[in-house]
Amino acid sequence: MIRLCTTPFWNNSITKAPYPYLTECFRDTALQWFPIGIFWLILPLWMWMLHKRKIQPKPLPISSLFIIKMVFTILFLLVQIVRIIYYTLQLDTEKSQANMISPILYTITLLVILWLMNYERLKGMFCSGLLFGFWLLVFLTIIPDVIDYSIEYQQRNKSRRILNEVIRVWLHIILAFGSFILHCLAEKYHFSKLAADERPIVPELYKSFPSRLTFGWVTPLIIRGYKQSLTEEDCWELEISERAVNVVHRVQACFEGKINQAKAIAYEQSKIWNKNYTSNSNKIQDEDQDLPSIEIKGTPAKTRKPTIFWRALFAAYKGKLIAGGLLKLVHDLLQFSGPMILKEVLTFFNDPTAPTWLGIFYAVLLGATVLCQTLFLQAYFHRQYIVGLRFRSAITGLIYRKSLKLSNSAKQGTTTGEIVNLMSIDASRFGDITSYIHVLWSGPFQICLALVLLYRQMQLAIIPGVLLLILVIPFNLFLQRIIKKLATKQMVLKDHRIKMMNEVLNGIKVLKLYAWELAFIRRLNDIREKELSCIRRKAVLNAMSSAVWAFAPILVCIATFATYVLSSENNILTAEKAFVSLALFNLLRFPLVVFPTVVNSIIEARVSNKRIQKFLNNEEIDEYAVNRTSIDSDGNIIKIENGSFRWSNSIDDTIILKNINLKIRQGSLVALIGSVGSGKTSILSVLLGEMNKITGQVDVNGTIAYVPQTAWILNATLKQNILFGKVFNQKLYNQVIEACALKPDFDILPQRDETEIGEKGINLSGGQRQRVSLARALYSEADIYLLDDPLSAVDAHVGAHIFRTAIGPNSLLKTKTRLLVTHGVAHLHKCNEIVVVSRGEIVDHGPYDELMSKSKILRDLVYAIVTEGNERRASDADARTPPTSPIEISENIFKTIGDKAQNETIKSATIEIPSNELKEKKDKLIQKETVETGSVKLNVFLTYIHACTMPMVLLIFILFSLTTLTSLSTNIWLSRWTDRSKNETISTNDTSSSSSMSKIHGLTIYSILGFCQGTYMMFKTSLNASRKLFNRFLLNLFQLSLSFFEQTPIGRIINRFTNDFDIIDDVIMFTLRSTLNAILGFVAFSLQFFVYFAAYAASRKLHSSILFGVLRAPMAFFDTTPIGRIINRFAKDIDAIDSSLPTSFSSSFTTLAHVLITIIILIYGSWLAICALIPLAIVFSFIQRVYVASSRQLRRLDSSTRSPVYSNFGETIQGLSSIRAYNVQQRFIDISDRLLDRNQSCYLASCITNRWLAVRLEAIANALTLCTALFAVLMRYRLTAGIVGLTITYAMQITQTLNWLVRMASDIETNIVSVERVNEYAELKPEAPWDIPEKKPPIDWPTTGEIQINKLSTKYRENLELVLQDITVNIQPGEKIGIIGRTGSGKSSFCITLFRIIEPTNGEIIVDNIDIRHIGLHDLRSKITIIPQDAVIFAGTVRFNVDPFGNYSDAEIWTALELVHLKERLRSMENGLSHLLTEGGENLSAGERQLLCMARALVRKSKIFVLDEATAAIDMETDRLIQMTIRSAFKNATVITIAHRLHTILDSTKILVLSNGRLQEYDEPKRLAANPESAFAKLLRDARINLFTVNPNLEKN
Repeated sequence: MIRLCTTPFWNNSITKAPYPYLTECFRDTALQWFPIGIFWLILPLWMWMLHKRKIQPKPLPISSLFIIKMVFTILFLLVQIVRIIYYTLQLDTEKSQANMISPILYTITLLVILWLMNYERLKGMFCSGLLFGFWLLVFLTIIPDVIDYSIEYQQRNKSRRILNEVIRVWLHIILAFGSFILHCLAEKYHFSKLAADERPIVPELYKSFPSRLTFGWVTPLIIRGYKQSLTEEDCWELEISERAVNVVHRVQACFEGKINQAKAIAYEQSKIWNKNYTSNSNKIQDEDQDLPSIEIKGTPAKTRKPTIFWRALFAAYKGKLIAGGLLKLVHDLLQFSGPMILKEVLTFFNDPTAPTWLGIFYAVLLGATVLCQTLFLQAYFHRQYIVGLRFRSAITGLIYRKSLKLSNSAKQGTTTGEIVNLMSIDASRFGDITSYIHVLWSGPFQICLALVLLYRQMQLAIIPGVLLLILVIPFNLFLQRIIKKLATKQMVLKDHRIKMMNEVLNGIKVLKLYAWELAFIRRLNDIREKELSCIRRKAVLNAMSSAVWAFAPILVCIATFATYVLSSENNILTAEKAFVSLALFNLLRFPLVVFPTVVNSIIEARVSNKRIQKFLNNEEIDEYAVNRTSIDSDGNIIKIENGSFRWSNSIDDTIILKNINLKIRQGSLVALIGSVGSGKTSILSVLLGEMNKITGQVDVNGTIAYVPQTAWILNATLKQNILFGKVFNQKLYNQVIEACALKPDFDILPQRDETEIGEKGINLSGGQRQRVSLARALYSEADIYLLDDPLSAVDAHVGAHIFRTAIGPNSLLKTKTRLLVTHGVAHLHKCNEIVVVSRGEIVDHGPYDELMSKSKILRDLVYAIVTEGNERRASDADARTPPTSPIEISENIFKTIGDKAQNETIKSATIEIPSNELKEKKDKLIQKETVETGSVKLNVFLTYIHACTMPMVLLIFILFSLTTLTSLSTNIWLSRWTDRSKNETISTNDTSSSSSMSKIHGLTIYSILGFCQGTYMMFKTSLNASRKLFNRFLLNLFQLSLSFFEQTPIGRIINRFTNDFDIIDDVIMFTLRSTLNAILGFVAFSLQFFVYFAAYAASRKLHSSILFGVLRAPMAFFDTTPIGRIINRFAKDIDAIDSSLPTSFSSSFTTLAHVLITIIILIYGSWLAICALIPLAIVFSFIQRVYVASSRQLRRLDSSTRSPVYSNFGETIQGLSSIRAYNVQQRFIDISDRLLDRNQSCYLASCITNRWLAVRLEAIANALTLCTALFAVLMRYRLTAGIVGLTITYAMQITQTLNWLVRMASDIETNIVSVERVNEYAELKPEAPWDIPEKKPPIDWPTTGEIQINKLSTKYRENLELVLQDITVNIQPGEKIGIIGRTGSGKSSFCITLFRIIEPTNGEIIVDNIDIRHIGLHDLRSKITIIPQDAVIFAGTVRFNVDPFGNYSDAEIWTALELVHLKERLRSMENGLSHLLTEGGENLSAGERQLLCMARALVRKSKIFVLDEATAAIDMETDRLIQMTIRSAFKNATVITIAHRLHTILDSTKILVLSNGRLQEYDEPKRLAANPESAFAKLLRDARINLFTVNPNLEKN
């Protein structure tokens, strides 16, 4: 440096100077070169970033701001050039090479900056972070020059050279400051105007760098949320890089080992800038059309490698994670600079000769350091949250995509509830862990750094503290291993609970009709109790872990201080050593406390990883099981040769189909017939590729349309269900509607085909659902149609119409290939070929006439049906136009809730919506989920407190107060101790003995206060007792007479003063302290334990309340509420109550105590702190109030937008075979991605508002730290070093604790939303009481089955019209009643009124002389039995499905199974009645499921039975046998039957005809048939049925 400068590089006496004087050499070299060096160091990385930038819009236009920036830069360049020329021409003074080098370096750098500014403009950079930082550093580094030259010119030297330097540095600083301000601004952006339904994309990229640094760009959203409740439209659209489709694409590439491909994903066709800058004003029709598509077809299971999930996930975004790690590293280094600056501040206080400016400099440096910590920390969190968002999207997207490829065996082994848990809880755990994953290395790094700095302070005295840490860590790791096992077990139980809840909700109608709610509540509570047992044990272990890590820094501190002061007489614990060490110990506390939490989170994430990995490695459907070939030479479009198939790859599984040989010619109509469970549907599954091929070959040519046996209906409009994503073709659409007889249905719906259909088609009847499913197939214009018994849910006449116009030889599909599975025989003669299936084999095939002569199975099937000939004649009349529309014939049976839902829809359209609004507002059956607005109501908090129990809450408050008081006492004592130590050091009167005793005294009190966590007041009491005893003894001694002293040796009296009082002072007090330590030493543990235990009690109570509330809700609630929405409450919201709330409350108590202590200490240290506290508190209060309003609403939006993701997934799983058959997986993936992105946009907004809050709160805390340090400097002669050290130490801590307090308070309020949502469902308006003890009917009621209905009227809601009006019917004991009527006539309403699913508004229903309105619902429903149309099977044993309460013996159950012809089938299964059925009974055929439901009814042996299309899904022969069973088993019972097969009601005692909710006819069949004007007679004529021919006994009677 001597060669460069004419002055010394550094002035060692700078700290004694009256102003901050830096040498000219230091200013011209180190300061000037620092910003240049930083610029050149970062430039290569910056250029690489610009080059690799994915989003590359058109160049920004040259703006006035850009020109001004260029002008200022050029002016600054000219100043440097002039400076070079000036120093070159200067001859009269000694030259310094540094004066030449610095401007030359600036000149080179500025030329590069001019080029860089234009390059950034071409790259579309709105604001440059590099140039912002450069000009800021240039401005700061020139300030010492300005100060020095200005003072020198004014005070010492007014020469021309100095004047020139003054002018130069002022020009320098003005231009640097101007450039800095200009680079604080961003270029204006001019994007095309957004469409009405389009939201703006996250604006971060085109905001200024300071705005991005401080999250100022979020302020408009926060203010909007403060002024009004935020809605989904207020949240920004995700950037393209954050959208699910790209995130999943990237992670998938890493899964497949194509990491380079993952890195090279480009968005040239999909970047937002293309839309924003496009010159074409026409909006892109499909924004996602150019996004990366996802490969749907999977590799064969045998060649697929197991997926190592977390490696692929982290590999996809390791660059982002590394960048976050670098930010964390800088933050950690800055964090440890605080104690070092504090050390200098305390050194300044101990040096009375130090100038005031030095203290101010240290104070400002401390404030600046803490501010930089804040900015780096929040930038780190922002990056990590973005990575977490991508992790959530990737996991959810991958799971959804995987579910579309699951094989049938894998699907049966994984329930919907388990997969929902993977998408919600497990995905969230991976997303949340990104915030703190760097603590894994940062924690040990901070611990090591803290110990190194502590060693510099305390030397070898830190060894005991280090040993304590080494001992504590293994113990905590042991606890974490136990917690991991509990977490794994808890997740399994949670899956089981959600799976069971999903089944309960899917079968809620059966639960209510059979009064089974209590049985399932008991099962769910059993699972929940096991789950709560895990939570309870985890709570104890977490409390122990928290207590250990809370005590660890205290123990380390005590051990270190004790070793230090006792190791040498010269070791004095001064304020500098004590509070710098304390600040380091406080920094040590964070990694020690957070580290176990992070380890725990990682343990849970590992559990989630195994679960996700297991699911992603599940067996996939074999995409190569079906060969896509061309039509062979014989014209066969479908060919199966020597095929054997099973449902899984396991060799232990039964072979379902064997020796299958089938050839189907193009354009032919082939019928598949056979008994229930023979394998008809399985053959269709083979052609769909759903079954595993063992041997043989399957060839299919062309596209496929599939109509499943159970119709799958989307929660969308009727039109959307039919179009199914295809382009609308009016002509084809009309033809399809006519062919499926849907036009009359459209006419009665409020919005015709635009009417929204509820989840699972709840507002359609069974027949309507089946016809919509068929219409979807017809509209697809496929080559091959697989029709799985599509006519089972419609009556014979409508079936004939559909067959004639849609399926038959002269129908819309006459040129298409059709495979028709059927149980009917009416249309078999029109098929080109009939395939007879029996026991998994094709036993016969050929034309109808040929098979009738040689196939016994076909002959038995045909001749079994008495009415076959009549139905056949009806179907033959192709040319005859039916006298009435097919829909007006008694066509379909409403599902129990069908009438209700449809009538609700119709009535709401006519009553609730004014006619002038009808065109604008569609009648939505499934309303958007309600989102509460405003602050969380007090009663929600009271609900949670009440659930926690008041004694527990009071105990927590006492423990909290005790902990706060102790911590405060501990720190104040440390302050006094250090001040006393300083005074003893400078005192010359103290002996070494008294000094040692003072050390021990101070150390003892500090140790007790620190370790005991609550004994200080006890100690103070004992100290007062000692003082009083001594004063009393001394006073009494001097009051004694002289004779006492003459008789008593002086040594005895001295012994009292020494030994006895020493025992009182030390031994008794030590014993008391030890006892108190033993009693109160676990206060911190107790606080944590009781917080977790109270939360555990609340979890139990709230889950029970929502479970009871939901199952007590009326059926109307389930009809209008998607299952996914309810499941979301039981999954995510209950998980928040189980996990998030306890953690938030625990952290809140700890942080609140810390904030209160800090405020008290600041005021204790200096009353001037109040001057800073009051305005900062006002600002804090305003920011907190503004933030919470927005944060709360964003959390609600996050919850409400999450439900559609799960609902869509549930629909997808239910219709998986249809989705794969139509090959529309990609469209459903797109729908899922859009729903997920919508949810993630709300989640992202919530995360970013947290960062906005953190920056502002920490800025307030930084201001408080700065004010505290400045006040201390300005009042240096009034304060002691101990007080200053204490106040600054805690002021430094409040930076994080204040932010954490508001975060925790916000987390509590946002997580308490889960309590609000759970409580909402817990307080649903219930149906009538289940049990009324005082009105309980006799045990054997009803004894006869007589039903008297008098003037019955009913409606579904108060504001709707009546659906039944003045119905009066008397049903005698044992009568068999058949109910007929058109759609919407009230048939199902009539039946469900008997079960009080809807309550009568007028009239009465008397069963065996008891008015059913006055008894409990369970007493009613358990005595009347219904066999519903839809077979609902629960996962569990056969026995549980038939008798969940265990009321019947095995013999009785076997008898019922024998009556429904299932006994042999179940005996052949493993374990018989204990055979496990899968979710929804998927390991049974549809017919077997229906038969099992019938057995469920038979075993109850009720006196009243209601049959609701009970035999729709079974073949005609089995139907005949079942009808015989019904007649024999129900011989003495009253039977009410709704059916579309006329023969099932022809032998009824009476026929009840309903029309528009009114009784139209009610009489014996023969009388009604004899009356040509009756509706029943008209129906018989239209169906070509002669009642007396079918049933000759009627004519005789």
